[in-house]
Amino acid sequence: MINVCHIPGHHRLPGHSRLQTTQIYAQVANNQIKNIKSPLDNLEKGYKTMNIKDGETELLKKRIIDIIPKFKEIIQTKEMVVRFHTDADGVSSALILKKILPSNTMFLAQRFATYGEKQLEHDLALMYPRENHVLILTDVGSGKGTSKSIQTLKSFKIKTVNIDHHPSDEGETANFDIRINPWDILKSHNPSRYTAGYLCGLVAKAIIEKGKIKRLTENKKLVNEINLLMGISLFGDNSTLKTKTNKLAEKLSIIIDINTAKKKYNLGFYEKLIENKELINEEWIKVEELIDSVISASKNNVKKYDLGYSNLFVVDLDPIYKETKFTARGKMLDMLFANYKKQDKTKKQNIIGVGYTNTGIMFRIDEKVPKELLADVLLKRLKETQGEFILSGGGHPHASSLQTKHGFVKSVVDQIVKYIKEYKN
Repeated sequence: MINVCHIPGHHRLPGHSRLQTTQIYAQVANNQIKNIKSPLDNLEKGYKTMNIKDGETELLKKRIIDIIPKFKEIIQTKEMVVRFHTDADGVSSALILKKILPSNTMFLAQRFATYGEKQLEHDLALMYPRENHVLILTDVGSGKGTSKSIQTLKSFKIKTVNIDHHPSDEGETANFDIRINPWDILKSHNPSRYTAGYLCGLVAKAIIEKGKIKRLTENKKLVNEINLLMGISLFGDNSTLKTKTNKLAEKLSIIIDINTAKKKYNLGFYEKLIENKELINEEWIKVEELIDSVISASKNNVKKYDLGYSNLFVVDLDPIYKETKFTARGKMLDMLFANYKKQDKTKKQNIIGVGYTNTGIMFRIDEKVPKELLADVLLKRLKETQGEFILSGGGHPHASSLQTKHGFVKSVVDQIVKYIKEYKN
């Protein structure tokens, strides 16, 4: 998900060409972090808070420490294939794993939560009949249909690892050799706030502490890099833990989200981005332009409802695509959600965003919305009452989506609005 933090606007300045305007704003952006030789140089102080100390984090750490011997055994003796989700959380997860896995590990981007038949066929052709292979799924692997594919891999003696923060779809019981998922460990209403990148960071630090690379105190740069990536992950999925990080992580999460939405999946680009302030500034100017164009194009396509206990907006995303040519509707909703949060002078953190296309509906739910209106609860109710119109759906309490049969989107959206308006706080 995207959280907007604006630098000055990008519209062409009077008396200057478009190129001159871009150069001027690039200088403005450079000046904002001019005292940082590299974005990583000044992170140590700000990221000590990544060592979050609460009961739930300690439970996660304990589970991770318990499985580290088995994890280390796998990564030392197997050839790796890692599949990661195409957003800031997934990219952060992959970049963290890249720091602790063998250099010949193959990384594959994946758009969908399910590890299905198409992915299975591809990976079997890649890994079989050679031995000593393991598949790692991060920020994916909880979707419907994954169990069957994982069982097939096991029949070919391929080891499987899942590091994810999404609740499993109903009926999914994939038998991974190693599975790290807060929904298996924690009893709170929103375990998903511990994002995949955050979990990968805990795994990496545990391995470093056990001496596989260097102890934390002996390799501050590596730990700072991992902490930054954990922060990017938290911002990327709008976790309630994001307050533990800083503006650099926020900015990078937005840049990564936008670029992955444009199908830019090369991890080498993101490694270079994180270490290069000039590249960050160049990419940020592009992001600013896109955000402004999406917000402008949305003005005639949004309905707003002030419900007292919450603020609801409903937006048709297809006309925005037609005007901006930006294909990632989910990212559009993220931009609008962040913009409304910025405009909310009450700071109640109680905004509900519903975006729809001709075949799907997406939710973005703020931190302090009543639990009865969280996305997972709404999805469950919709499946019970509108199930004949719904093809699939999933996600987590603050960000979910569903697919409908053609022609039924607006009637389902109307039902969603009705459910939300009927709620009595």
